[in-house]
Amino acid sequence: MYVSAINIRGFKKYEDYKVSFKEHLNILIGENEAGKSTILEAIEVVLNQKYFLSNQNANILFFCKNNIKNFEASKTIESLPKIEIELFFCSSTDPTPNMGRFFGEHNRSSEAYYGIRFEYKFDETYSELFQNFDSNPIIPIDFYKAEWKTFSGSSYNRKLNPLKSVTIDNSLNKYGIYDNFAKNMYETIYDEKTKNFLSHDFRTNIKKFLISNKDELSLDECQTFSISEEKTNIKSLLTIEHNGITLQQKGKGMENIIKTQQALKNSQSKLILIEEPENHLSPMNLRKLISDISKENETSQIIIATHESLIVNRLGLNNLILLQNSEPKTFDKLKPETITYFKKIDHTNILQFILSNKVIIVEGAAEYILIDKLIRSHKDVTMGLDDYKIEVISGGGITYKHYLDVAKNLDKPVLVLTDNDSNPEIIRDVQTLNEQYEAAATPIRIELEHDIEKFTFEVALFYKNEKLLADLTNKNSSKNYNEKEYPKSLAFMLNNKTQAALRIEEKYDTEDLHCPEYISRGLEWLINS
Repeated sequence: MYVSAINIRGFKKYEDYKVSFKEHLNILIGENEAGKSTILEAIEVVLNQKYFLSNQNANILFFCKNNIKNFEASKTIESLPKIEIELFFCSSTDPTPNMGRFFGEHNRSSEAYYGIRFEYKFDETYSELFQNFDSNPIIPIDFYKAEWKTFSGSSYNRKLNPLKSVTIDNSLNKYGIYDNFAKNMYETIYDEKTKNFLSHDFRTNIKKFLISNKDELSLDECQTFSISEEKTNIKSLLTIEHNGITLQQKGKGMENIIKTQQALKNSQSKLILIEEPENHLSPMNLRKLISDISKENETSQIIIATHESLIVNRLGLNNLILLQNSEPKTFDKLKPETITYFKKIDHTNILQFILSNKVIIVEGAAEYILIDKLIRSHKDVTMGLDDYKIEVISGGGITYKHYLDVAKNLDKPVLVLTDNDSNPEIIRDVQTLNEQYEAAATPIRIELEHDIEKFTFEVALFYKNEKLLADLTNKNSSKNYNEKEYPKSLAFMLNNKTQAALRIEEKYDTEDLHCPEYISRGLEWLINS
């Protein structure tokens, strides 16, 4: 059994949101505050009854802000905010008898599925009391109730958790993560019979200790030191040691690795929720952790929330779930060669590409260095890349085709600036592609120089600024590039592309530089898109 979907209504940022999951690996991505952590938290609320077991005033923080505003505008009992979370299950094998308790029509669709439904809402038995509140009532959180029920309509308790879930939270602002993780692992690994035996044996040995040290612990005839029964619960004292050192004493990075490895090795864990696995890890250790996740994900369902492009690349773009606006976006239809490319070339910041508002894909380092100066030099443009919320990605040669495969899943403008390599066929192919994109209303545009003599960016830039760049290099500089003679400055630009771009960036003012025509065409299209 695995979690196939979650429906969230009124919880934190989500008014009404549904996310579907794959059986094994799922990677949640999105901008800051997109709700990645909230998805994991919502799963925990349903499966492990996290929060809401006691009616605390802090529970008001879990309501969707828009629902609170709606109540404040009308002050009616009907408009009181509430939270509904439905967790759907699916099985890749024949259903077992134990799954029967989760099957039924008690969900919003009134159709038969496996799952659990959580509700946090005003207890209507207090409706008359609400009517007697003053004319400006606050949300009566003291009169709310939390209910967990399976889709069969029966009550649910976290001891019935069918997935033996484990949460690994590596975010910076959490406390008590060591002991909570130990408790979760303990609950996951052992069945009730084993836990009862361990608990009994633990309390028995404490009793023996108290008896054998009775005289030493005695205060007087009537009083003696003892140990509270409440504190003899073995779970309240559990932690985890690694080579004799507790997790609390480990560095944050090592603690992260150990927790994740333990969860992955535990075959009883059917659902593993991982929050920001990249935190505190060096690139080498992160690669090792990603490798562990890749090897183990066939036996468990893993849901990861991350900001790290290396994780996205290595674990496969087809496993991504992009959280955005009204519904999430997936990348199941990507070409296999695209997925393989980004797995192998894992230094590419594909996450930056996916999360950007607008993108320029350039051929190489020189364009990357100079593109902001060129956009500022463009007529009628007074702002730079950041002002237009444009990201620049270096994806030379045919690499950009892999990015465009990803871009087809995204409704955002993407401009490709590429070279014609003195090949008329490349120019014709680009023209055909642009016509296809335009006919399909796909916001992708490829621009290159139409003059085959201007075969690359440096040539186009030089002849647009020939007088300005005449003194780019010294008089003794070579005129040759690929056994062909060029003006000295151009030959220098072709032979030393990055160095020349840095020199242009530092030496010349923006207002004196002129943008090549093909780049101007592209920038106008992108800015107006």
